[in-house]
Amino acid sequence: MGWDDGVDTLLPTSKKVAHPEYVSGACLPLFFGSEREAYSYYIGQRYLRIEARTLTLIVCFLPTFALVSCIFLALFFHFDEATNTHCHVPNILPSISTVIGGFWETNFIWSWAIYLHALPRLIPAFAYNNVFIPRAPRRGRLTWFLIRLHATLSLVELSALLSLTYYNSDYNHLYHVVSFSIFGSTSLLYALVHLTLCRRLELHVQTKLQMQAWRLKKRAFCLSVSCLLTCFYLFYRHNAYCEPYVFSVFSLFEYSFVLSNILFHSTFRLDFHDRCLYIS
Repeated sequence: MGWDDGVDTLLPTSKKVAHPEYVSGACLPLFFGSEREAYSYYIGQRYLRIEARTLTLIVCFLPTFALVSCIFLALFFHFDEATNTHCHVPNILPSISTVIGGFWETNFIWSWAIYLHALPRLIPAFAYNNVFIPRAPRRGRLTWFLIRLHATLSLVELSALLSLTYYNSDYNHLYHVVSFSIFGSTSLLYALVHLTLCRRLELHVQTKLQMQAWRLKKRAFCLSVSCLLTCFYLFYRHNAYCEPYVFSVFSLFEYSFVLSNILFHSTFRLDFHDRCLYIS
């Protein structure tokens, strides 16, 4: 990460490359691609370079830090209120909805972290789209449909995350529940479509890093599915039998579901290890 200039000496041409895999910000001073592509795109200009690894760290760190911080603050300052449910049985862990919206300090931390990470989260959606499209022409209509679905699900997932953050569970419970449901379902569908496209377009066997990313994605997806199914069962059991600490186990698997989703998105650094975000 750093400022680069001296473009004219590195790439002495006035013609921009038409590379199918870079992502430009149109009217925005943003560019995501390789170093050589950036040199031809920003001829005679200085720009800030952020590696894909650093970008991924920012996108994954913010929600992870916010979640852990909110859980700690809720338990340390509001234990009784945070762990209380309609069953009034002993519990030791609060749900995500409670920790991110039940108290002003946790709501503040979570909201700012999610809003700050939202714009960088858009970059992978367009970056993957620009990788899939050049490889799709000979793959049939199903592949084209999956590519469009992949981009749509990515945007819907992010929108649902912003929505469940904006709508507090205490004051807008219905909107919050609907937003959380959409987020959970679209995140799994996105991961499934992503894995399907990687296999159909043979993107999972090109480099060692992509093979590593493929294995990590499969494990994160399986973990997400397992956690979500377990959450459904534990939530039903808690409401049906009101057993002590069942809701705490539900909350633990809920945390694991969110963290496995973050783990899946963290593979962006492996798929685009040689790409950077450039800001002029």
